[in-house]
Amino acid sequence: MRLSSLASLQSSWSAYGLRFAQEAGQDADVRLTFARVPIRLGESVLSSPRRDVAPGDWLLRLSDGSRIRARSGNRIEIDAPPSADGTGLAAWVLGPATTAILYQRGITPLHASAVEVNGGVVAFLAPSGTGKSSLAAAFVANGAPLVTDDVLAIRLGHAGTAHAWPGAEGLRLAPATRAHFSGAGFTLLRQDADDKQLIAAPTRVPEEPLPVRLLVLLARGGDLRIERIAGLDLLMSLRRLLQRPSLVAPLGAEAAVFRVLGWLAARVPTYRLVRPVGGWTLPACYTLVKECLATSPYQPTRQGSLHAV
Repeated sequence: MRLSSLASLQSSWSAYGLRFAQEAGQDADVRLTFARVPIRLGESVLSSPRRDVAPGDWLLRLSDGSRIRARSGNRIEIDAPPSADGTGLAAWVLGPATTAILYQRGITPLHASAVEVNGGVVAFLAPSGTGKSSLAAAFVANGAPLVTDDVLAIRLGHAGTAHAWPGAEGLRLAPATRAHFSGAGFTLLRQDADDKQLIAAPTRVPEEPLPVRLLVLLARGGDLRIERIAGLDLLMSLRRLLQRPSLVAPLGAEAAVFRVLGWLAARVPTYRLVRPVGGWTLPACYTLVKECLATSPYQPTRQGSLHAV
């Protein structure tokens, strides 16, 4: 298999503050190549039928005989038979392999969608299917540029401030949710195998880091409510909302991850937003988050406005 088989990937792209490239000669923080990949890592901390993980090294074995390796924070290697599905391989590269690269580089990836409001990141953290992309879409539809969907990459700057970098190219929404925003200027990019639609937001932030200003942890429960969360409860909740948390220890990323989580827990206003299991509550959720923005110790760095859903 050759690089041209991964047609769904561009020859180079930027995400999470990193430059990825497939071709030699292109400037890159992370190089994607086809190379011989071992069946197993020589020494691994975590090993399963499909995966080996060691400090700075991650190896995935797929059912068609393909293998993907992410190592040293700067290389993704693919060893695949000619019959391998290039689209499927691209999804593994952009998903788990990139997550491993982030951990290897000391970047903390959270399971979150995020928008920019007045120069800072407002992030919605939740397991899949809880509504983080939908809530981000509500803000984007009302003028807030999209930062990322599903993966929020955070690292501490030299002054100790937590910053996030732009990530995903769009939002993945169920067709019914996208229909709710039919007049908002979203553009359909593709329909995925799980029937979710990837849509491009009408506005995105520039490729530069932004300070993290507000976190909203989404959950499903009884009556609609929002409450402040802090301390150990917040720290443990953030730990559970890491991307692929089982990789943290075997990759040797614990120290970097807990520095970021500790900083967020101590300094960033955070709320838990509980949504009823049944019924469409997105406009009400949107309003509650706006109220938290208005009452939190939040200093805007540039002007912006949001309108009612």
